[in-house]
Amino acid sequence: MSENDISSDSATVIAAYIKQCCALKVLNLEGNELKSEGATQICNALVESKCPIETINLYNNEITALTVPALIKLIRSKPSLKKLNLDANMISAKGVNVIKDTLKVVIDIRIVWMYC
Repeated sequence: MSENDISSDSATVIAAYIKQCCALKVLNLEGNELKSEGATQICNALVESKCPIETINLYNNEITALTVPALIKLIRSKPSLKKLNLDANMISAKGVNVIKDTLKVVIDIRIVWMYC
């Protein structure tokens, strides 16, 4: 679903699907327009779902530090998560540091992109 002009409004529909999904392993939403509101909805849906998500690509979605609490909750709740791409977003240095501190405790994640 990358590069499809998916907005925060459209994220509501995707989030509703994710909550019911039990087999999703890869979610690629690269290059959309989720912004913080949409990304937060997606993160919260993934936390609620039973899917064994392994890879999440949120590259270039205009995500800010407002999404960091939802990202932290997601990282802590999904031991299956191995790759997380948050590159090319607008997460503040403080937000990036909070995520990095969480990742120090969560050793299962192997690859994280966060040049924000």
